[in-house]
Amino acid sequence: MEENKQEIVETNNNEEIDSLPAGFIKPVTIESKEKTEEAINKARIDFHAIYDKEIKKNRIIGIAFMVVMAAIVVVSYFFNKYIQYLLIGALVFFVAILVVTRLSRKNMDLAVGDYLGTYGSLSDSYVYNSESYKDIIMAFRNKPSEDDIRSMKFKKDVFFVGSRDVIKGKINDIDFETADVSIKTGNAKDKKTHKTVFVGKVVSLSLGTKEEGRILLYNKGCGDAEPDDLDDVNEVNIDSLKKDWKVYSSLSNTDKYFTKAICDSLNELTTDEVLNDIVISIQENRVMVGLSYTDDLMIIPLEADFKIDGVEHYRLDMEKVARFTKAIKSNKNYK
Repeated sequence: MEENKQEIVETNNNEEIDSLPAGFIKPVTIESKEKTEEAINKARIDFHAIYDKEIKKNRIIGIAFMVVMAAIVVVSYFFNKYIQYLLIGALVFFVAILVVTRLSRKNMDLAVGDYLGTYGSLSDSYVYNSESYKDIIMAFRNKPSEDDIRSMKFKKDVFFVGSRDVIKGKINDIDFETADVSIKTGNAKDKKTHKTVFVGKVVSLSLGTKEEGRILLYNKGCGDAEPDDLDDVNEVNIDSLKKDWKVYSSLSNTDKYFTKAICDSLNELTTDEVLNDIVISIQENRVMVGLSYTDDLMIIPLEADFKIDGVEHYRLDMEKVARFTKAIKSNKNYK
């Protein structure tokens, strides 16, 4: 991890940081999958060392407070005339505990933040470490535009869009942005109706159709992202796509947007035990690819060892998205 820490310092010097948008950093140097996994686990262990130390400190303080309070009760029973001094002492001790506890909480929050930042920096650098990507910048704590996510328009009654970990750059020379996204549907005021329908990655590509309208594609796995916001589209058949794909469109001639190269690249994307659902929105101003994943990728481990398998799966999926992007770029019906 010391080697990786040095790499972070060298890659993200002050001049580079000053030239980037707020919160963004550049990727760190990645040597191998194994070393990336090892470095993330080292960061997790370092986090736990600080976190466990602060928890232990808080427990000792709590026990000391109970002992002091018990002593005050006993002493005041036998020496009633000293009660006011004892109460003043107890108040001072209580204030001191509040100060120490607040500092302890701050230390724990910083430890969590450092670990999450390291996790994001290393895992994202690993995923986007290929010739398909250029000018990559990353901000784990930043969020994409909620309106952009909602514009995918595949679910009705969306009341919550959570996000983190924004990546920006070029994918096969096309501007793109990626983020972790969580989408919930239901009545915001009725918890019984709340349902998480999507947790995964959303890739926004600066490409679009040359006409108004939209196309929505869905490949169902074991997730809950199946589209229901379909009032303005009709289901259409694209012969070259596998039967796993459902296609909905409001355009008069949908076939022209699906060349053999585009269909071949889409057929590479398949759901499995890690990739729950695939939702793709194609509109005039952008193409958005939603990849809904299981906890193998989307849960950042705190207690258990980090296994890079989920991140590796995402890396391979993004290479497929890169080929999809290249195929769209070569189709004259897109702009």
